[in-house]
Amino acid sequence: MGKILGEFMELSLFSFQEPDRAERLWNRLRGEGETAALFDRFAPIAQESLARAPEPDRLLINLDRWLEMLPNRLTYYRLFAESPPLLLPAMRLMAVSQFFADSLIQSHELSDILLDPVLLRRQKNAHAFHREIGRLIAPCREFRQKLDRMRHFKQRELIRIAALDVMGEWDLPKVARALSDFADASLQIALEVCHQELSAQMGMQGEHEFAIIGMGKLGGRELNYSSDVDLIFIRADQPHLTGPREPEVYLSRLGESIVKALSERMARGIVFRVDLRLRPEGRFGPVARGLESARHYYETWAEPWERQAMLKARFVAGDPRVGEAFIRMIQPLVYRPRLMEHDLTEIRHQKSRIEAQAQSRGGWETDVKTGWGGIRDVEFTTQMLQLMYGGAMPRLRTPNTLHALARLEKARLISAEERQMFEQGYCFLRTVEHRLQMMYEHQTHALPSEPGERALFARRMGFEDLESFESVLEHHRSQIREVFERRFLGETAGQGVKDSASRDREEQEWLLKMETEPGQKAWLARLEALGFQEAQEAFRRLSEPMVGFERGIPTLEERQAYETLLPALLEVMARSPSPDLSLRGIEQLAESAPSRVSLYRAWQESPQVLQRLSELALSPGLWRRLLAHQELLDMLFGEEIVEVGAKPAAIYQQQLAQRLANCRGDRAKVANLLAFARREFLRIGARDLWGESNALQTGEDLTALAETLLRAAWGLSAEETEGIPDSPSEVLMIGFGKLGGCELGHASDWDVGFLCSEETGAATGLEKRVERFLKRCQEWHLAGVFREVDLRLRPEGRSGALIHAPTVYQRYYQERAEPWERLAATRIRVLTLESPLRADFEAIVNEFRYGKSLTAPEYEAIKHLKRRMQMERVKPGEREIHLKLGQGTLSDIEFTAQLLMLRHAHTKPSLLEPEPPTHTWHMLASLHRTGCLNKADYESLASAFRFFSHLKNRLTLLLETPSEVMPVEGERLVLLSGSLNYTRAQDLIEEYQTRREAVLRAIKEIWE
Repeated sequence: MGKILGEFMELSLFSFQEPDRAERLWNRLRGEGETAALFDRFAPIAQESLARAPEPDRLLINLDRWLEMLPNRLTYYRLFAESPPLLLPAMRLMAVSQFFADSLIQSHELSDILLDPVLLRRQKNAHAFHREIGRLIAPCREFRQKLDRMRHFKQRELIRIAALDVMGEWDLPKVARALSDFADASLQIALEVCHQELSAQMGMQGEHEFAIIGMGKLGGRELNYSSDVDLIFIRADQPHLTGPREPEVYLSRLGESIVKALSERMARGIVFRVDLRLRPEGRFGPVARGLESARHYYETWAEPWERQAMLKARFVAGDPRVGEAFIRMIQPLVYRPRLMEHDLTEIRHQKSRIEAQAQSRGGWETDVKTGWGGIRDVEFTTQMLQLMYGGAMPRLRTPNTLHALARLEKARLISAEERQMFEQGYCFLRTVEHRLQMMYEHQTHALPSEPGERALFARRMGFEDLESFESVLEHHRSQIREVFERRFLGETAGQGVKDSASRDREEQEWLLKMETEPGQKAWLARLEALGFQEAQEAFRRLSEPMVGFERGIPTLEERQAYETLLPALLEVMARSPSPDLSLRGIEQLAESAPSRVSLYRAWQESPQVLQRLSELALSPGLWRRLLAHQELLDMLFGEEIVEVGAKPAAIYQQQLAQRLANCRGDRAKVANLLAFARREFLRIGARDLWGESNALQTGEDLTALAETLLRAAWGLSAEETEGIPDSPSEVLMIGFGKLGGCELGHASDWDVGFLCSEETGAATGLEKRVERFLKRCQEWHLAGVFREVDLRLRPEGRSGALIHAPTVYQRYYQERAEPWERLAATRIRVLTLESPLRADFEAIVNEFRYGKSLTAPEYEAIKHLKRRMQMERVKPGEREIHLKLGQGTLSDIEFTAQLLMLRHAHTKPSLLEPEPPTHTWHMLASLHRTGCLNKADYESLASAFRFFSHLKNRLTLLLETPSEVMPVEGERLVLLSGSLNYTRAQDLIEEYQTRREAVLRAIKEIWE
């Protein structure tokens, strides 16, 4: 006892402002007998925390109050005595935040999460948060009880996140992401409970088709502890709601209800303050706006600052169809081909106004957000560069500031040093902001002006004294301001920046070095620094346009044009995930061009074209197609490339029909058909590679094109098989698999089938026409134009007839079909919609796939098939990294969606409205909409489906030989991660594993 008390007294002489009171509190905490013995075992941890505390007096008082409020203190003392480190999270938190200390004291049950290391450190994303909140409110019958449970959950999770923050286990990006993920989940839950409550009150039924768009820090997944959430509410133009009120009126009320549910102060406080002022027309605009109305506003009336604010727009909750449609719609309005000078001027004026306001209220030196060298300096500079270059470089389009800085560096728009200065300064100032807000949960960004309070804050930041804190603060702010003045205000404003004449002299020196043997060593070092793996070969390619090729010496005009282009060429190559591949491709294009001079000058005038070509050169298949058909260059840089969304099948069919209309013979029609196919496959692949379309849009585009080409090929086969019936009423073309699901990938086969009327039958010669059709398709596949066309999913597979009557399908499904074929049938879709055979065939298929519930034997057979596929068709070492058949990847998601459709569609016909979904993503959306799949699992599966589909497509584009195996190391991983804009290859691996694990968690209960 004497030793412990003596050590405490020694500590008190140097740390406590009121040592006598501290000694009394210490003795009271220690107690007597068994309590004292237990206390002495964990006292060293308490002493260490007190010694490190900014205000030991405050911490000791908080510790005393907290332990006093815990039920059965002796039980907790035993716990701490057995494992003293369990005390650390609570003490560290109470040392820096009076708000969290009061929360722990007032609600002792909140302590449990801090005392369980597993619960404390459990990784959670928005889906996990949603799942937990959903379980917490599930037993509640009263609306306000649900709101109270939401607030309780917020208290618990905020304490958990803050504890990991102050203990240094989570860095700023991780803390901000966790706070944002929690906000996403809270918004989704608020929407669900408010819609349930309000629709019952107002007598409304149907889908709300209502989406919540996060703006500002929420949109960027950068929330603070005390942030408002900036929101915009978007609704469908014609919501499918019925009832006594107009849908628009109801959805405005729903928006107001969500705001109140989150921001109304109750016994446990609020969930979030909500700000709707960033919506169109601000506080004068409607609470919820339709998609077309929003489009009109942003196209016609939006100010430059509103387009800048849209950089942060992110769909966070509600109907994904509406939310993602809004994001797709807004992208081209935000990221324009070039930033107009008046827009740039307005952005700078806006920043000047913010600075003037900070100075007028005395915050120029103390406000870490709007003052000099503050957070706004980083954000405005980053956003201005995104707006300037994001139109030509889709990879710059991200709402997250740190991600944007990484991508700007990769694009050579800022230097590595500038990124580091911005990134480190931004994280430091955001941490300062967090510590300021954490103390009393005040929404503040201002440092204390009184010296004593400022010194105390320095200790909360972990500094020993005020001087050390001020030195680091000054360092970061001055560096931020330096980069801000250079990049935001203009290069002439910064210090130490070379003027244009100086840069020109430097480039001339490098050009002279290229022709000397000693200078080549300097060039090789420079090229290695720019990322070239084969510097010697790169130097040869770069020097040949100056010193000569095997074919001869360049003309003076060629050399001058090339010398002017070379600096931009090097900059573009350095941005590439593989500068060697990009340079080789660019040189191949220049070699085949009729005039190098014209090509070099065109690239000099339009560096965006050069940038995009360097990215396209990473795809062997796309690049070969372009080299072979350079007439397609103009198409690659036309309006079609940047159009929003996939091209509908009707447009493809119309465009192809126009091409074929003037063709006189079969040969001309075939030539035009193949030219059209080459053009469109190149366009779709380029859009995917350049980030102009997402995985779902790429799948829809490829499917619509495939349908168009297949229909045209069928029509051409009719002209070669005269005398065979060709009436639309007599033949129906069917899509199976990914073609039927509208989710083709770049390497997907086209699975089709044919149906003829009972009267026509197979004896009329239609089999010969199908054979001719298949032969044509095979020829075009071998020519590299079509994908392989396969009829093996028809009844009886390869051994069955090539074309069947409806009764054959009906008998087969009734008598011989295997259980797995019910799964496969969920993706059957009619391709020739105009055929009168469609209704009869769809009735047969729907009866087979959805006419009865899934039986236990069928389920076991499907489960067995799934297990066999993963065990027999995938190598043991690839079961976790196979994108299609691996555990937790695409096939798991697809099988799960199909299984749930078979389980529920018989008893929930609304799953099949307005028509049965065949796309995996649409199945998941319908299952979620009808309550057959909870929100958390839906989000996990839907987002993972898009992620894995995107990976699979990108691998197909980047590799000479398509692969379905995720690379985990080496050049393939570097190329893939760089092409997908990951700063580090390891970041892609980590996201891949996180997505897999989320899928496995989501499907575990479904398949058990």
